[in-house]
Formats: sequence, structure tokens, C-alpha cells
Amino acid sequence: MLKGKRVVLFICALLGSAVLYGCAPQSPDYDVKEVRCVYNYGDTDKAELDIFTPDGTVKQYRIAPYSDSGIDLFGGEIPSDDKCERNEFTISQDEWNSIADAVKSSDFMSLPEELPEVEAYDGSTRYIEVVTSIGDHRSGGYCAGNGSGKEHERFYSVKSVLNGFLTD
Repeated sequence: MLKGKRVVLFICALLGSAVLYGCAPQSPDYDVKEVRCVYNYGDTDKAELDIFTPDGTVKQYRIAPYSDSGIDLFGGEIPSDDKCERNEFTISQDEWNSIADAVKSSDFMSLPEELPEVEAYDGSTRYIEVVTSIGDHRSGGYCAGNGSGKEHERFYSVKSVLNGFLTD
């Protein structure tokens, strides 16, 4: 009789493990196709758009002064070369993979479009937009990634990887 109870307990434990494993968060299954980061320089009248792609190409567009340029980087507008300072360089496949991994591990695609407000003065407004095989998503706001809470931490984990590749 004791042996039968052990068998039943073992089977219950095995089934319980299978159920718990099935409910565990799964890593996102999508390809990151492009990452865009647009931000202003806080109290300096300057803005920048950085575009990262899987082939390792990074394109930077800087506009100064920005406020009277007539260009809407935050709306996705790409300025012509005569209206901005343009820079282009490449990163390695491993570096691109670190960007894609940061997007996935932070669960960036579930961040709100506007992060919780941060009380600050002369901070930067920043948005990151990710284009993937399952759709596009944009998140950010004023002092994005510099506030407290899990959403700012998750945003910062992507922002810090991107900032590691940018040139001055």
C-alpha cells in the first residue's frame, strides 16, 4: 500500500512540474528588424535620431538648432543631409545581437508608450521604437529610463545598450 502511495505522489509531482513549466514565461519568439532611438539634448536645442539595423549599420542624424528646423524627428521624419549632421558606422553581429537580446529580455514590446512621469528640469525626452517580425512598438517620454520603477528599469536596459555604441 505504501508503495502505491509513493507512485501516486511521484506521478502528481511529475504532472505538477509539467503544468508549472507550461505556465512559466517563455522567451519572445520574434526577430528584431530595426531599432530607432530619438531624443533631444535637454536644455541644449539639439536632437538626434539613431537607427540600428541587423546588418550592423548605424545611422545618426543630429540637428542643431532643432526647435526651428522644421523637421520632426519624433514623428519619424528622416532629414536630408543638408539639414543635419549625418554619421554612419557599423557594429558587429555580436553587438547587434546584444541589442536584440536587450529588447527581448526587457520585454520591451510590452512597455507603455508613455513611461511614468519623472520630476526633473532640463531633462531629455527619449523614445525607442522597435520594428519586429510581430509588429512595431514605441516607448519613452520625458527622462525615459531615468525614473524609478520596473518600467523605467526595463527601458533603461535597452537605452544603455544603444548608448554604448553611439559616437559623440
